[in-house]
Amino acid sequence: NSALGAHQHQLRLAQAASLPSDVQCKALSQTGWAYMALDEHDSAAECFRQQLQVANDANDPALRARALINASQSSLRTRHTDGAFESIEAAAAIAKEFGDRTTLAEILEVQGEAHRNELDSESALQS
Repeated sequence: NSALGAHQHQLRLAQAASLPSDVQCKALSQTGWAYMALDEHDSAAECFRQQLQVANDANDPALRARALINASQSSLRTRHTDGAFESIEAAAAIAKEFGDRTTLAEILEVQGEAHRNELDSESALQS
């Protein structure tokens, strides 16, 4: 919980100081992941939604792709594969535009995880 408190404090400072968008996005991402570690998925999802809003407001495709990857991973943790696929496909389209191979590799990894989750769900329904 002390790590989460530190992330929340960092986030409040970033928002209050009107820091650059990349700093705000990083603070939102870190806070979201801290919530994920505590299984507070709704709070994590809200952080990732705010991260996407900051990225959209900044009109920064790299920040937008990163926020969508986080949203996708959050959806996967809660077994919302439709939301995960939607977010990761949007991130892939953006990453292809600006040609970031590192981001594309991470997207492929998340897509693979989404497909595995989808297959696990289908297998469970058939049992």
